[in-house]
Amino acid sequence: MPYPPQHLDLYIKRSILFTIIFVAYCLNKADAQKMSDDPLRIDSMTMVSAKAKLNALSIEPFQKASYTDGASVIPYRFMLPEAMHAGEKYPLVITLHNSSRVGDDNVSQLEPLARIWLLSGARSGYKAFVLAPQFKSRSSVYTADSAAGVLTSSPSADVKALYSLTKELEHDHPEIDTRRVYVVGYSMGASTAQNLVAMDPHHFAAVVSIAAVPDMRHADAFKKLPIWLVHGQLDADNPYNGSVALYKAIAGNRSAKFVSYQYLTHNNIMVPFLNAEVIPGWLFKQVKR
Repeated sequence: MPYPPQHLDLYIKRSILFTIIFVAYCLNKADAQKMSDDPLRIDSMTMVSAKAKLNALSIEPFQKASYTDGASVIPYRFMLPEAMHAGEKYPLVITLHNSSRVGDDNVSQLEPLARIWLLSGARSGYKAFVLAPQFKSRSSVYTADSAAGVLTSSPSADVKALYSLTKELEHDHPEIDTRRVYVVGYSMGASTAQNLVAMDPHHFAAVVSIAAVPDMRHADAFKKLPIWLVHGQLDADNPYNGSVALYKAIAGNRSAKFVSYQYLTHNNIMVPFLNAEVIPGWLFKQVKR
């Protein structure tokens, strides 16, 4: 028996509402925390070629400076967005170096994750302020976390100075969009990235952590923050199980993702990210609410 017109209208409305709810549920599930295994293999020539391309870039856009909070001295490089426009705001990207770049020459910290922002595609397509500080000694200290069964990282005193430097730059450059302050690091730098964000997780919009020893003591800081963990399963320097443990500790964070490379090591784990699109593209989608 056909529905009366008024009942048919109600039936259609209910069907549409149910469809909207169902689609929203599916999208919500699809946007849930994600972990993926990538079988990528990288030969030594590919790694050498990728790094050589970046090392050939002029570092002139990175201005040389130094900061002190009275206790720590932080040499740093700072790059302004290309062709800034009046009234526009731009993200601040903080890139943190690995332990092999420790020193005070104010050059060595410009490792590949800093240099990708010099690529023409990044300079024009992902305009940002880029801060590359250098630490004179280890910026992260590793100790055993017996409860989690992994190594955990904790910051040096210089990381507190870096946080102060970040705040000062934001004050001095009102063009910085404080809703989009990003932190990127590799190895010790990735550990330091987590340490820095844990000091004030509400201040940062996102973090990319490649081959880190995690900051397990402050895992709660990452339960809502967009965080991208990257680790190679063949990493013989910073144990792969640390990133696994942190990822499990922040279960429920729909803004977290973990890319696990089955055949990559500590030394070649950065190669998939040495272009002007992958990291910048993900970061620029993240905005602090």
